[in-house]
Amino acid sequence: MSRIFCSARLTVATFTSPRAWSMRPRSACRKPGTGFLHWMDSIAPTGRSMVFARNAHMLYINMSIGHGRPLVTGFPPLRIIIVGLGHRSVKHHIPTILANDLVTLTGVVDDNLELARTIGMRLRVPFASHVDELLQNLAMPPEAALVAVPHSEYLSIVSSLAAARIHVIKEKPYAVSVDEARKLKKIVSSAGISLQVTLQRRFDPVYVNFSRLLSRISRIHAVEARYTMNVERLDEGWRASQLKAGGGALLDLGYHYVDLIVWYLGLPDLVSCQMAAGNRPGQDYDTEDTAFVQFAFKSADLSTNVMGSLVVSRVYPYHDESLQIYGTAGSVGVTRDQCELRSPDGTVLECLSPGGSRSQSLMDQLNTFVLNIRSDSINGTISSSYLEHIAFIDAAYRSAGMGAPASPHDSMHMLEG
Repeated sequence: MSRIFCSARLTVATFTSPRAWSMRPRSACRKPGTGFLHWMDSIAPTGRSMVFARNAHMLYINMSIGHGRPLVTGFPPLRIIIVGLGHRSVKHHIPTILANDLVTLTGVVDDNLELARTIGMRLRVPFASHVDELLQNLAMPPEAALVAVPHSEYLSIVSSLAAARIHVIKEKPYAVSVDEARKLKKIVSSAGISLQVTLQRRFDPVYVNFSRLLSRISRIHAVEARYTMNVERLDEGWRASQLKAGGGALLDLGYHYVDLIVWYLGLPDLVSCQMAAGNRPGQDYDTEDTAFVQFAFKSADLSTNVMGSLVVSRVYPYHDESLQIYGTAGSVGVTRDQCELRSPDGTVLECLSPGGSRSQSLMDQLNTFVLNIRSDSINGTISSSYLEHIAFIDAAYRSAGMGAPASPHDSMHMLEG
């Protein structure tokens, strides 16, 4: 069955298929067929337009046209600039933009003028060391900007872009504090622009399928998440400074798993957190290198309780990205490589291993951002999930500071006010 979503400015073809994402039993992992992107609720985070509710067969957007790009008609490529030319932009964002027919790169900015010049000349686009300078020199103003800079620089850059009515796509986090989140929310509302945060796991088939399998394990009672790695030098770069980074391991690494927890389960009722720093002797940095977070969801009648834990560290000897959710009828686990459904005794019932490059999830994410901008569906609003991220993280930092549990909902009330 197919559906067509139409507006005066946008046409998108979508399809449902009862066979898409069918799973093999037991431990046989399969690679899903290409050509479809799960049309999930993160596509329109405010819940307005463009979203068809999940159903038994799930919903997909046709990606078979234009080498895996969605069918969008009636528009020239979106003019976009990149602000910040660090590792993330050079390795991921620039290649994704150059390979996508829905966008065209029209300029680059970095406070290192030599770097901006080198990359700008290589890509044959205008360059500058400041956003305002580039905007003054462009013959046609950009419609959007992808921003990937140190956390302390986002607020002023977003303010400049909003003043010029330029849509913003930014690297996580949405904000470093409740206060900054409120300011960004006000800026976006006043300017009537969209602000979207890169959360590519929401477009990765492994993590998308994880959400489908959750319904198979009945009542959830426990959650375990881990994101650990071994960063040799914690005293180098802007992440070593609380002033520039706004936080350490939890805000940076942990943000990805806070997003997954909020996406899959919602906002917890209580958060308790302990943090540590200084676990790299001889290195000078003032952000936390390790965080242990416990959280809980309570039912309205307090008869049931979902317990959760999140461990984040930059000083563990090994890299580990994993999320396990346990229910009364089994468990679901996900890593960057695969997703598994297990019975209560641990037998693997279903397994998904997508293989291939992760560049497609970045492409799907960019496509979604463009669709949202072209449809005007989220202008002037901030996704509630972004606010929930900050509420969760703010509660964790408050808990660590006062040595007692904190409520994310108290933070959420301040964000929504």
